[in-house]
Amino acid sequence: MAELSVFATSILSRVGTFAVEYAINDIKLACNVRSELEKLKNSLKAICAVLKDAERKQSTSSSLKHWLENLKDVVYDIDDVLDDVGTRALQQKVGKGEIGTYFTQLCIFPFELGRKIRKVRERLNEIAALKTSFSLIEEPIDTPSDEIVQRETHSIVDERRIVGRDKAKNEIVKMISESVDSNSDTLSVLPIIGMGGVGKTALAKLVFNDKRTKEKFDKMLWACVSNVFDQKHIIDIIIQSDSGESNKQLTLEALQRKLHELLSEKRYLLVLDDISHDNTNDWEELINLLPSGRSGSMVLITTRLSKVASVLKTIEPYEVPKLPDEECMKVFVRYAFRGEKTKDTELLKIGESIVQKCDGLPLAARALGSLLSTKDIAKWQEVKEKKLPPNDIMSVLKVSYDALPSDLRACFSSLSTFPKDYEIFKELLIMYWMAMGLLGTSGRSKEAIKMGETYFSELAGRSLFQDYVLSLDGNVSHCKMHSLVHDLAISVSQNEHATISCENFSASKRVKHLVWDQKDDFSTELKFPKQLRRASKARTFASRHNYGTVSKSFLEDLLATFTRLRILVFSEVEFEELPSSIGNLKHLRYLDLQWNMKIKFLPNSLCKLVNLQTLQLAWCKELEELPKDVQRLVSLRYLILTSKQQYLPKDALKDWTSMVFLQISACPMLTSLTEGFGGLSALRELFVFNCPKLPSLPSSMNRLVTLQKLIIHNCDELDLSEPKEAMGGLKSLESIELVGLPKFETFPDSFESASSSLKYLKVSDCKEFKKLPDFIQRFSSLKKIEIPERHSSSSITWA
Repeated sequence: MAELSVFATSILSRVGTFAVEYAINDIKLACNVRSELEKLKNSLKAICAVLKDAERKQSTSSSLKHWLENLKDVVYDIDDVLDDVGTRALQQKVGKGEIGTYFTQLCIFPFELGRKIRKVRERLNEIAALKTSFSLIEEPIDTPSDEIVQRETHSIVDERRIVGRDKAKNEIVKMISESVDSNSDTLSVLPIIGMGGVGKTALAKLVFNDKRTKEKFDKMLWACVSNVFDQKHIIDIIIQSDSGESNKQLTLEALQRKLHELLSEKRYLLVLDDISHDNTNDWEELINLLPSGRSGSMVLITTRLSKVASVLKTIEPYEVPKLPDEECMKVFVRYAFRGEKTKDTELLKIGESIVQKCDGLPLAARALGSLLSTKDIAKWQEVKEKKLPPNDIMSVLKVSYDALPSDLRACFSSLSTFPKDYEIFKELLIMYWMAMGLLGTSGRSKEAIKMGETYFSELAGRSLFQDYVLSLDGNVSHCKMHSLVHDLAISVSQNEHATISCENFSASKRVKHLVWDQKDDFSTELKFPKQLRRASKARTFASRHNYGTVSKSFLEDLLATFTRLRILVFSEVEFEELPSSIGNLKHLRYLDLQWNMKIKFLPNSLCKLVNLQTLQLAWCKELEELPKDVQRLVSLRYLILTSKQQYLPKDALKDWTSMVFLQISACPMLTSLTEGFGGLSALRELFVFNCPKLPSLPSSMNRLVTLQKLIIHNCDELDLSEPKEAMGGLKSLESIELVGLPKFETFPDSFESASSSLKYLKVSDCKEFKKLPDFIQRFSSLKKIEIPERHSSSSITWA
């Protein structure tokens, strides 16, 4: 999935610092190790110099493409060898308290280490010797950070202004109004159909949010159903669109009852957006499950599939027309010029020719406009001259992808491992990229996270994300991808990506990223497919939106097969016990077990994973506690925790000096964050949600001098006035959000420590909150205060 030039360059950088980072120079008798590292570095340098040229030319030569594939295999093996040694060093440091013991042991094995490095170097040299056959041109070797400095970043364009769809919106609103006024007791179904990228979803949103539509209905619900058909999941997201809370732990029967309770005797409008599953029987069954509601209730569907529309319709489908060129030009200009008042006339003239390639599709105009926002006339001319097949939006999107720098192409293709319409949280995506090794291989998390934020902004600026949800500070919290952009990500990563299940286990030995897509729920009878052992070098195994219970033997076989995993995602699947063999995944960086409602304990062997950076345990409601040696997870940077424990492990907190993000949610028994909390010396973001028994924050919290964001929701007993010193020392705090804290009255005096840093403040649903303190007026950096008006006679005032 990673571009080879990016991956090889990062490995070259790692080899260059490896001897220093792990003090190889201090190891007696290890001169052969130093020598082999130097030889490996020289061999990699020679290869990296021609990789960019090779990647550009591979589409014209099958033999060159095959050469690059063989080369990538070796580079992955080099990475594994280096990671093995680095892991052993870190394990010794954790186990003994000092790294010297490791080096004493390593003195016995310097030749073994040198032999491993020599073996992969010789394989590299064998393949590298063939490069002369391809007449490749050497180019300067840039690190990813060099490329970031050289590139212009992009801003995100406001997507709410939809161009050229007023007529279509009014026509559909009229159709809805006429259907409602007919007072039919039958549930109406109105399909909106059109080709991919024409703007069906955008048009449906305009209709959904129109005042005339809202006046007709008691309930308005929206569910995106672009994933593989799953009746239980669809009913859950329909309910969630009203309540905001997922009920995925409920059975299908219980969800159906809840849906009927929600919609019975209500006139409702339900949008089923982006139907892509073509089995009409499945959709008919779902529609028949929906309560008829009060007379005039309606389902609005959007789909590319005319067959599905014709079967489900009770009203003639509305076909979304393509945009005229002049309207398409408006979309293109908005993204190409980003609100600039003066526009280069020569570029506009070229743009008129480019827009004709968009074939009336807003998504294509958006993609090409974003691509050309740098105003490079040569680039505009190049796109104008490019010949693209008519009526082929994927070719247009591919132009946008091909223009991405190599490091961004690697990050974009990684998105293929997420399901369609998945809510992608920015911080988690950055950790995902870090686990894949796409943000550099050094241990400097601050620089890697900054690089990840830049990559995200650049992909967003090129309109490869959409549906942004912003946090209080105006930064992106999460977003989605258009289904066609997701298709593009799968297309460009197909050599290293495989979607598998027990019915489809065709994965080659070169596959690095496996996505489990089981049409039926997991069951304890399900056996792990032995054929998947061909893909034993996979680095990602991801199962999302698959439900049911998986057996321990299935998990044991999986863990025994994929020992080189960097990422393991098993969310929404239930099992009572995680096998102790999880501790053998020494390369693992990212572990996601969220929404497992059965697991009670995690094996202590998990704590052997000294490279683990991200641990997701959200909504693991039966989890009793974290393992006893959890402090050994010294690389942990991102933790989301739901458990029954009364307090956080004090010993662990002082060793989690790399932790930058901590979310504690739905912990019903939690009464203390413990005084060791101040040991989280790198913490940047702290979220505390739904902890009803938590009485206070620890006084040691005033040592969190790097904390930038503090969000606390729905903690009934939390009193921020005691201890008074807890909120002192927050000298880097930029954003604070307090919601649903019935005992919160005002900020303690110690909070004045944030006077020069705080920019965003929100207080909501805190019934005892009366006023902001005097010192808030001395907060010199405040940009936004969000405090809803009180319903009582007393109003919130500045003291």
